[in-house]
Amino acid sequence: MQVHDIENTSAGLVAVPKFIKALGIAPSTLWRWRKRGWIADPINIAGRKYLTTEAISEFKRRAQEGEFAILSAPPQLITRT
Repeated sequence: MQVHDIENTSAGLVAVPKFIKALGIAPSTLWRWRKRGWIADPINIAGRKYLTTEAISEFKRRAQEGEFAILSAPPQLITRT
């Protein structure tokens, strides 16, 4: 299952475990993304957590634009004298 599959729910909500499984990530990864502000906090309904399809669409848009990409520098050569 992919992100585009779960975005088309009729209720407008996606259970957090379903989102995690669709992306193939660990729960701790979603927690880090939330803490960094990359994805909205889930809604708590009767003790179960859900993400809105709007939050998922916004996350997907930002990711496709490369907003979360980390620029890496090549390793520096260490010379010993």
